[in-house]
Amino acid sequence: DRPVRQPKAKPEGCCKLYCGNLSYDIDDAALRAFFEPLALSAIRWVTDRETGDFKGCGSVRKSNVAVL
Repeated sequence: DRPVRQPKAKPEGCCKLYCGNLSYDIDDAALRAFFEPLALSAIRWVTDRETGDFKGCGSVRKSNVAVL
């Protein structure tokens, strides 16, 4: 019953990577350290809509794909 959301335009050269099966103890600093060579521009954690509990996955964004 929710309205359909239109996808947002991606910036030129944007790269989004899915990260799954993560430890429930992970934090932004640990994920940035793991992806240090990529110089992440954003981290998004997936959480339960109702409880806000972390679901063990997320995504990272790197705006400059040239390093990959």
